[in-house]
Amino acid sequence: MGELVLDSTCFLIGEKTKYLTALLNSKVLNWELFKISPKTGTGDLIISVQALEPLMIHYPAKNEEKPFEMMVDFILFAKESGHEKEANFFEQVIDNMVYDLYFEESMKNNSCYITESVKNILTPDFEQPNKEKMEKLYFKLKEDKVVQRGLIYSRVVKEVEIINRGKHD
Repeated sequence: MGELVLDSTCFLIGEKTKYLTALLNSKVLNWELFKISPKTGTGDLIISVQALEPLMIHYPAKNEEKPFEMMVDFILFAKESGHEKEANFFEQVIDNMVYDLYFEESMKNNSCYITESVKNILTPDFEQPNKEKMEKLYFKLKEDKVVQRGLIYSRVVKEVEIINRGKHD
């Protein structure tokens, strides 16, 4: 038996689905969605095509897309294999990379820009995630001083602070 969905279900097909998955699950776009999307009586978001249309989606240059896709692959692998710690860490890395896309100048001015370091770490050796590659990537990212500094100090970047506090005004 296949998957069953409601008639109001939205799903993503086409080009750049992993890249869009990374962005749509990031803190930046979640914050934006909360600002513009209608809510139920309990405060839950009502996500529809109309809610997604006004989002400011950064269209990637060819060299920007691949690191996001690879990180999504590792998050999916980690979650499917019960490695929540690694999955959560990879999600933090993607959040920071999305901050880099949307707030590049602020991230660079605060020495929090990590995307180039992540790109350099994500060599072709990391294609097709498995347990060994996941562990290797986890430790490489954890040991990289630029990545660690970016993850820690990005919290003081004005835009990131606003998003993390959940201000929606």
